[in-house]
Amino acid sequence: MTEKTPFRGLIFDILHTLIDDSGFPKKIIPQFLAESGVKVDRNHFNQEYDAFGKSLFDWPNIHPFVSIRELHRQRLMHFYAQYAVTRNIEKDLGRLWEYIGSSKIYPDVTEILPKLRRFFKLGLLSNADKDDPLIRKLLGKGFRFDVILTSEEAGCYKPHPHIFEIMIEKMALKPGELLMIGDSPQADIVGAHRAGIAVAWINRQKKKLPPGINHPTYEFSNLNDLWQCLKPIAVTNEKQEH
Repeated sequence: MTEKTPFRGLIFDILHTLIDDSGFPKKIIPQFLAESGVKVDRNHFNQEYDAFGKSLFDWPNIHPFVSIRELHRQRLMHFYAQYAVTRNIEKDLGRLWEYIGSSKIYPDVTEILPKLRRFFKLGLLSNADKDDPLIRKLLGKGFRFDVILTSEEAGCYKPHPHIFEIMIEKMALKPGELLMIGDSPQADIVGAHRAGIAVAWINRQKKKLPPGINHPTYEFSNLNDLWQCLKPIAVTNEKQEH
């Protein structure tokens, strides 16, 4: 009898794992400000944006839970107050949501995800709202997942244990049969380790692991390398099914 292979299901993060951040607010907020006659120094703005975003999107410390859309609203309000402009927040928020949807799917995703779907149960686990434009983009391009779970549905953000508990239940597999695939050391590596799930860190930007974060089970720079690692398991899974 063939020895049972470890992974039956793969759980994917979205941003910087499947989709890049080409359509994210750092680029469009200065455009909104320019429409109100404010020209920003991009270097200074980028520093402000990163610093405020780090505190705003501090996943473990968002209590009580608020949606991603609300966090983006708070960011717009912050910068409009910072630069003393008055704008229609809801209208700009809608434009921002559409702009996020213009982000690009990484080329390796188009090639590798269909291959993985042949051999593994696929899940999508994201710190996102139910109507997230990136999820709509993936589904609109024909990518299919057996399970999709957002932080809005779970009422908490990765790395909170509860969102992983729900995902494990929905995937209907044991933690040891799952592999979390994501880019975030805090949300994906820490969260998966706590849940007893192996984790593949997709480190496209070749960053160093932050201090205090345990090493992931695997580290890859792209999904092609992930596929090369999983291919032997995929073949074994196929043989066992037949």
